[in-house]
Amino acid sequence: MWFILFEWDGKQPPTTYYSSLHNLCLRVRGDKEFEPIVRRAGEYNKAVIVQEGAVLVPSESLARHVAYLAKEEGARSVMTGNVELSDDGTRMLTDGEREVIARFNETFKKRGRPSSAEVIERDWVITCPECVHTTIATARRVIQCPRCGGLRVSAREGTRERIARPKNYNEWCKSRFWTGHFEVPTYAQEGGKLYSVMGIEYEDEVVLGILNRAKWATPEPNLDLLDMIFCARRYYTYKDRQRFRVECCLRMYELGYPQTEVSLFEKEDEYEIIDAAMFYGGNYDELIDTYNKNKSGKI
Repeated sequence: MWFILFEWDGKQPPTTYYSSLHNLCLRVRGDKEFEPIVRRAGEYNKAVIVQEGAVLVPSESLARHVAYLAKEEGARSVMTGNVELSDDGTRMLTDGEREVIARFNETFKKRGRPSSAEVIERDWVITCPECVHTTIATARRVIQCPRCGGLRVSAREGTRERIARPKNYNEWCKSRFWTGHFEVPTYAQEGGKLYSVMGIEYEDEVVLGILNRAKWATPEPNLDLLDMIFCARRYYTYKDRQRFRVECCLRMYELGYPQTEVSLFEKEDEYEIIDAAMFYGGNYDELIDTYNKNKSGKI
């Protein structure tokens, strides 16, 4: 489906705009017996005004024309895109999503007066597997990533220490897991040291798999890429990764890579550069360039 989002900056859209949408068989109101999306979709489920500022249509030409009408009538911001939508009402929650809900409820829905310790602001080190960054914040409690707003974060009280920049895979592990959990460090300009690994996630099969299959063509590992591969394989499901992998592979096939070299399907016991595709948001050229520099494509 194509979507069009409008922002009228607090102004009321003019009547002529709604008249134009009605001429395209796009309507807002309908039989209240049905839920909004159903009653607005029409007989053949052709197009839907989800809200006054959001429209879903199956046709690109219709989407472009609705966007044009909104701009002509004074919308301050108009955005279009192509999306896949599913009914979230029947979807089963994942274990990770249940953990997020439980943490949210524990943080914000707990009854009674907060304890004195809960109202004191503290320094936190927050690691997010969605944007693959570690940031710091001073707050009473932490549930979100300050950088992207993601809810899959891990957080510890304290500060970040500057450490020596890793030079190999074992040092990458020491730099990421010395606290006992995955954390992206900051590097010292001079000096700095690497701490002993405290365990827990270091013993994770994904970490050990990365170490055991380190076959990079360059003498120094790409630290950011290792972070992304770890987060993709550790915190996301196969289904989450597969959609982006297929997109990246199809782009590589267009560029002439043979299917015998680049597989559409990941292997359970093999860690590849393409595993990081989900963090490139559809713009895979940089990832493919990295693949070229490390021609084996495996780590």
